[in-house]
Amino acid sequence: MVSAYAGGLYPGLLATGLSYLAAGYYLLPPIHSFAVVSNVERWQQLVVALAGVVISASNEALHRARLRAETATRAYQHADTALQENEARYRALVEWSPEAMIVHSGETVLFVNPAAIRMFGATSERDLVGKRILDLVHPDFHDIALTRLKSQIDTGGLTPMETRLIKLDGTIIEAETHGTSIVFDGAPALLGSIRDVTDRKRVEAALHESEGRYRTLFEHAPDGILIADRDSYYLEANASMCRMLGYPRDEFIG
Repeated sequence: MVSAYAGGLYPGLLATGLSYLAAGYYLLPPIHSFAVVSNVERWQQLVVALAGVVISASNEALHRARLRAETATRAYQHADTALQENEARYRALVEWSPEAMIVHSGETVLFVNPAAIRMFGATSERDLVGKRILDLVHPDFHDIALTRLKSQIDTGGLTPMETRLIKLDGTIIEAETHGTSIVFDGAPALLGSIRDVTDRKRVEAALHESEGRYRTLFEHAPDGILIADRDSYYLEANASMCRMLGYPRDEFIG
């Protein structure tokens, strides 16, 4: 039994065979002979041999089962460690992301990262978790938001889109959003990433307004204005210059 437990089937069978021979040679009459006189002793030896075989096979099966269990346990521990490391990396990325991230199921907010708390002017995630996602969207964009939510559920993701959102104090912000489907706490959910583009939109509007003023001044200037590059190719001319030269603009520009 010790040999079978320690080494498995073949050491157990070998130990059983040696024990069988030793018992027949040293313990059963005639002593120092492999001859067995009594049928009862023959059956006893046979029972002992069969018991050794059964015990060896059983211990081999237990040994293999133990090895499989240990292998499965190590694989589970490795997978669990890898999962914990992935979750830690994901948590770090979300927590330190400069973009606001909101996880919601249907229209209910389930999770927000620190950037989202700052963006919406909240003091903690408790101010946002549990709210309707539409409460954070400008009413003019509610229909678009609902359509995109349905599309995100059906397709698993959304392309970036510009929209207007509302902070908790009622301030309107311009934002660019995109989203994807995820599993959150074991259930399907939607992850939205939000970038505040209010300052960019303000700069773009100012630039557009400045360009409009420049274009108005350029076109209505009483003096002829001609713009050329370093290779003396004409790039632009105002109406006064075209009248002075007597050519339509498209004949000498470009």
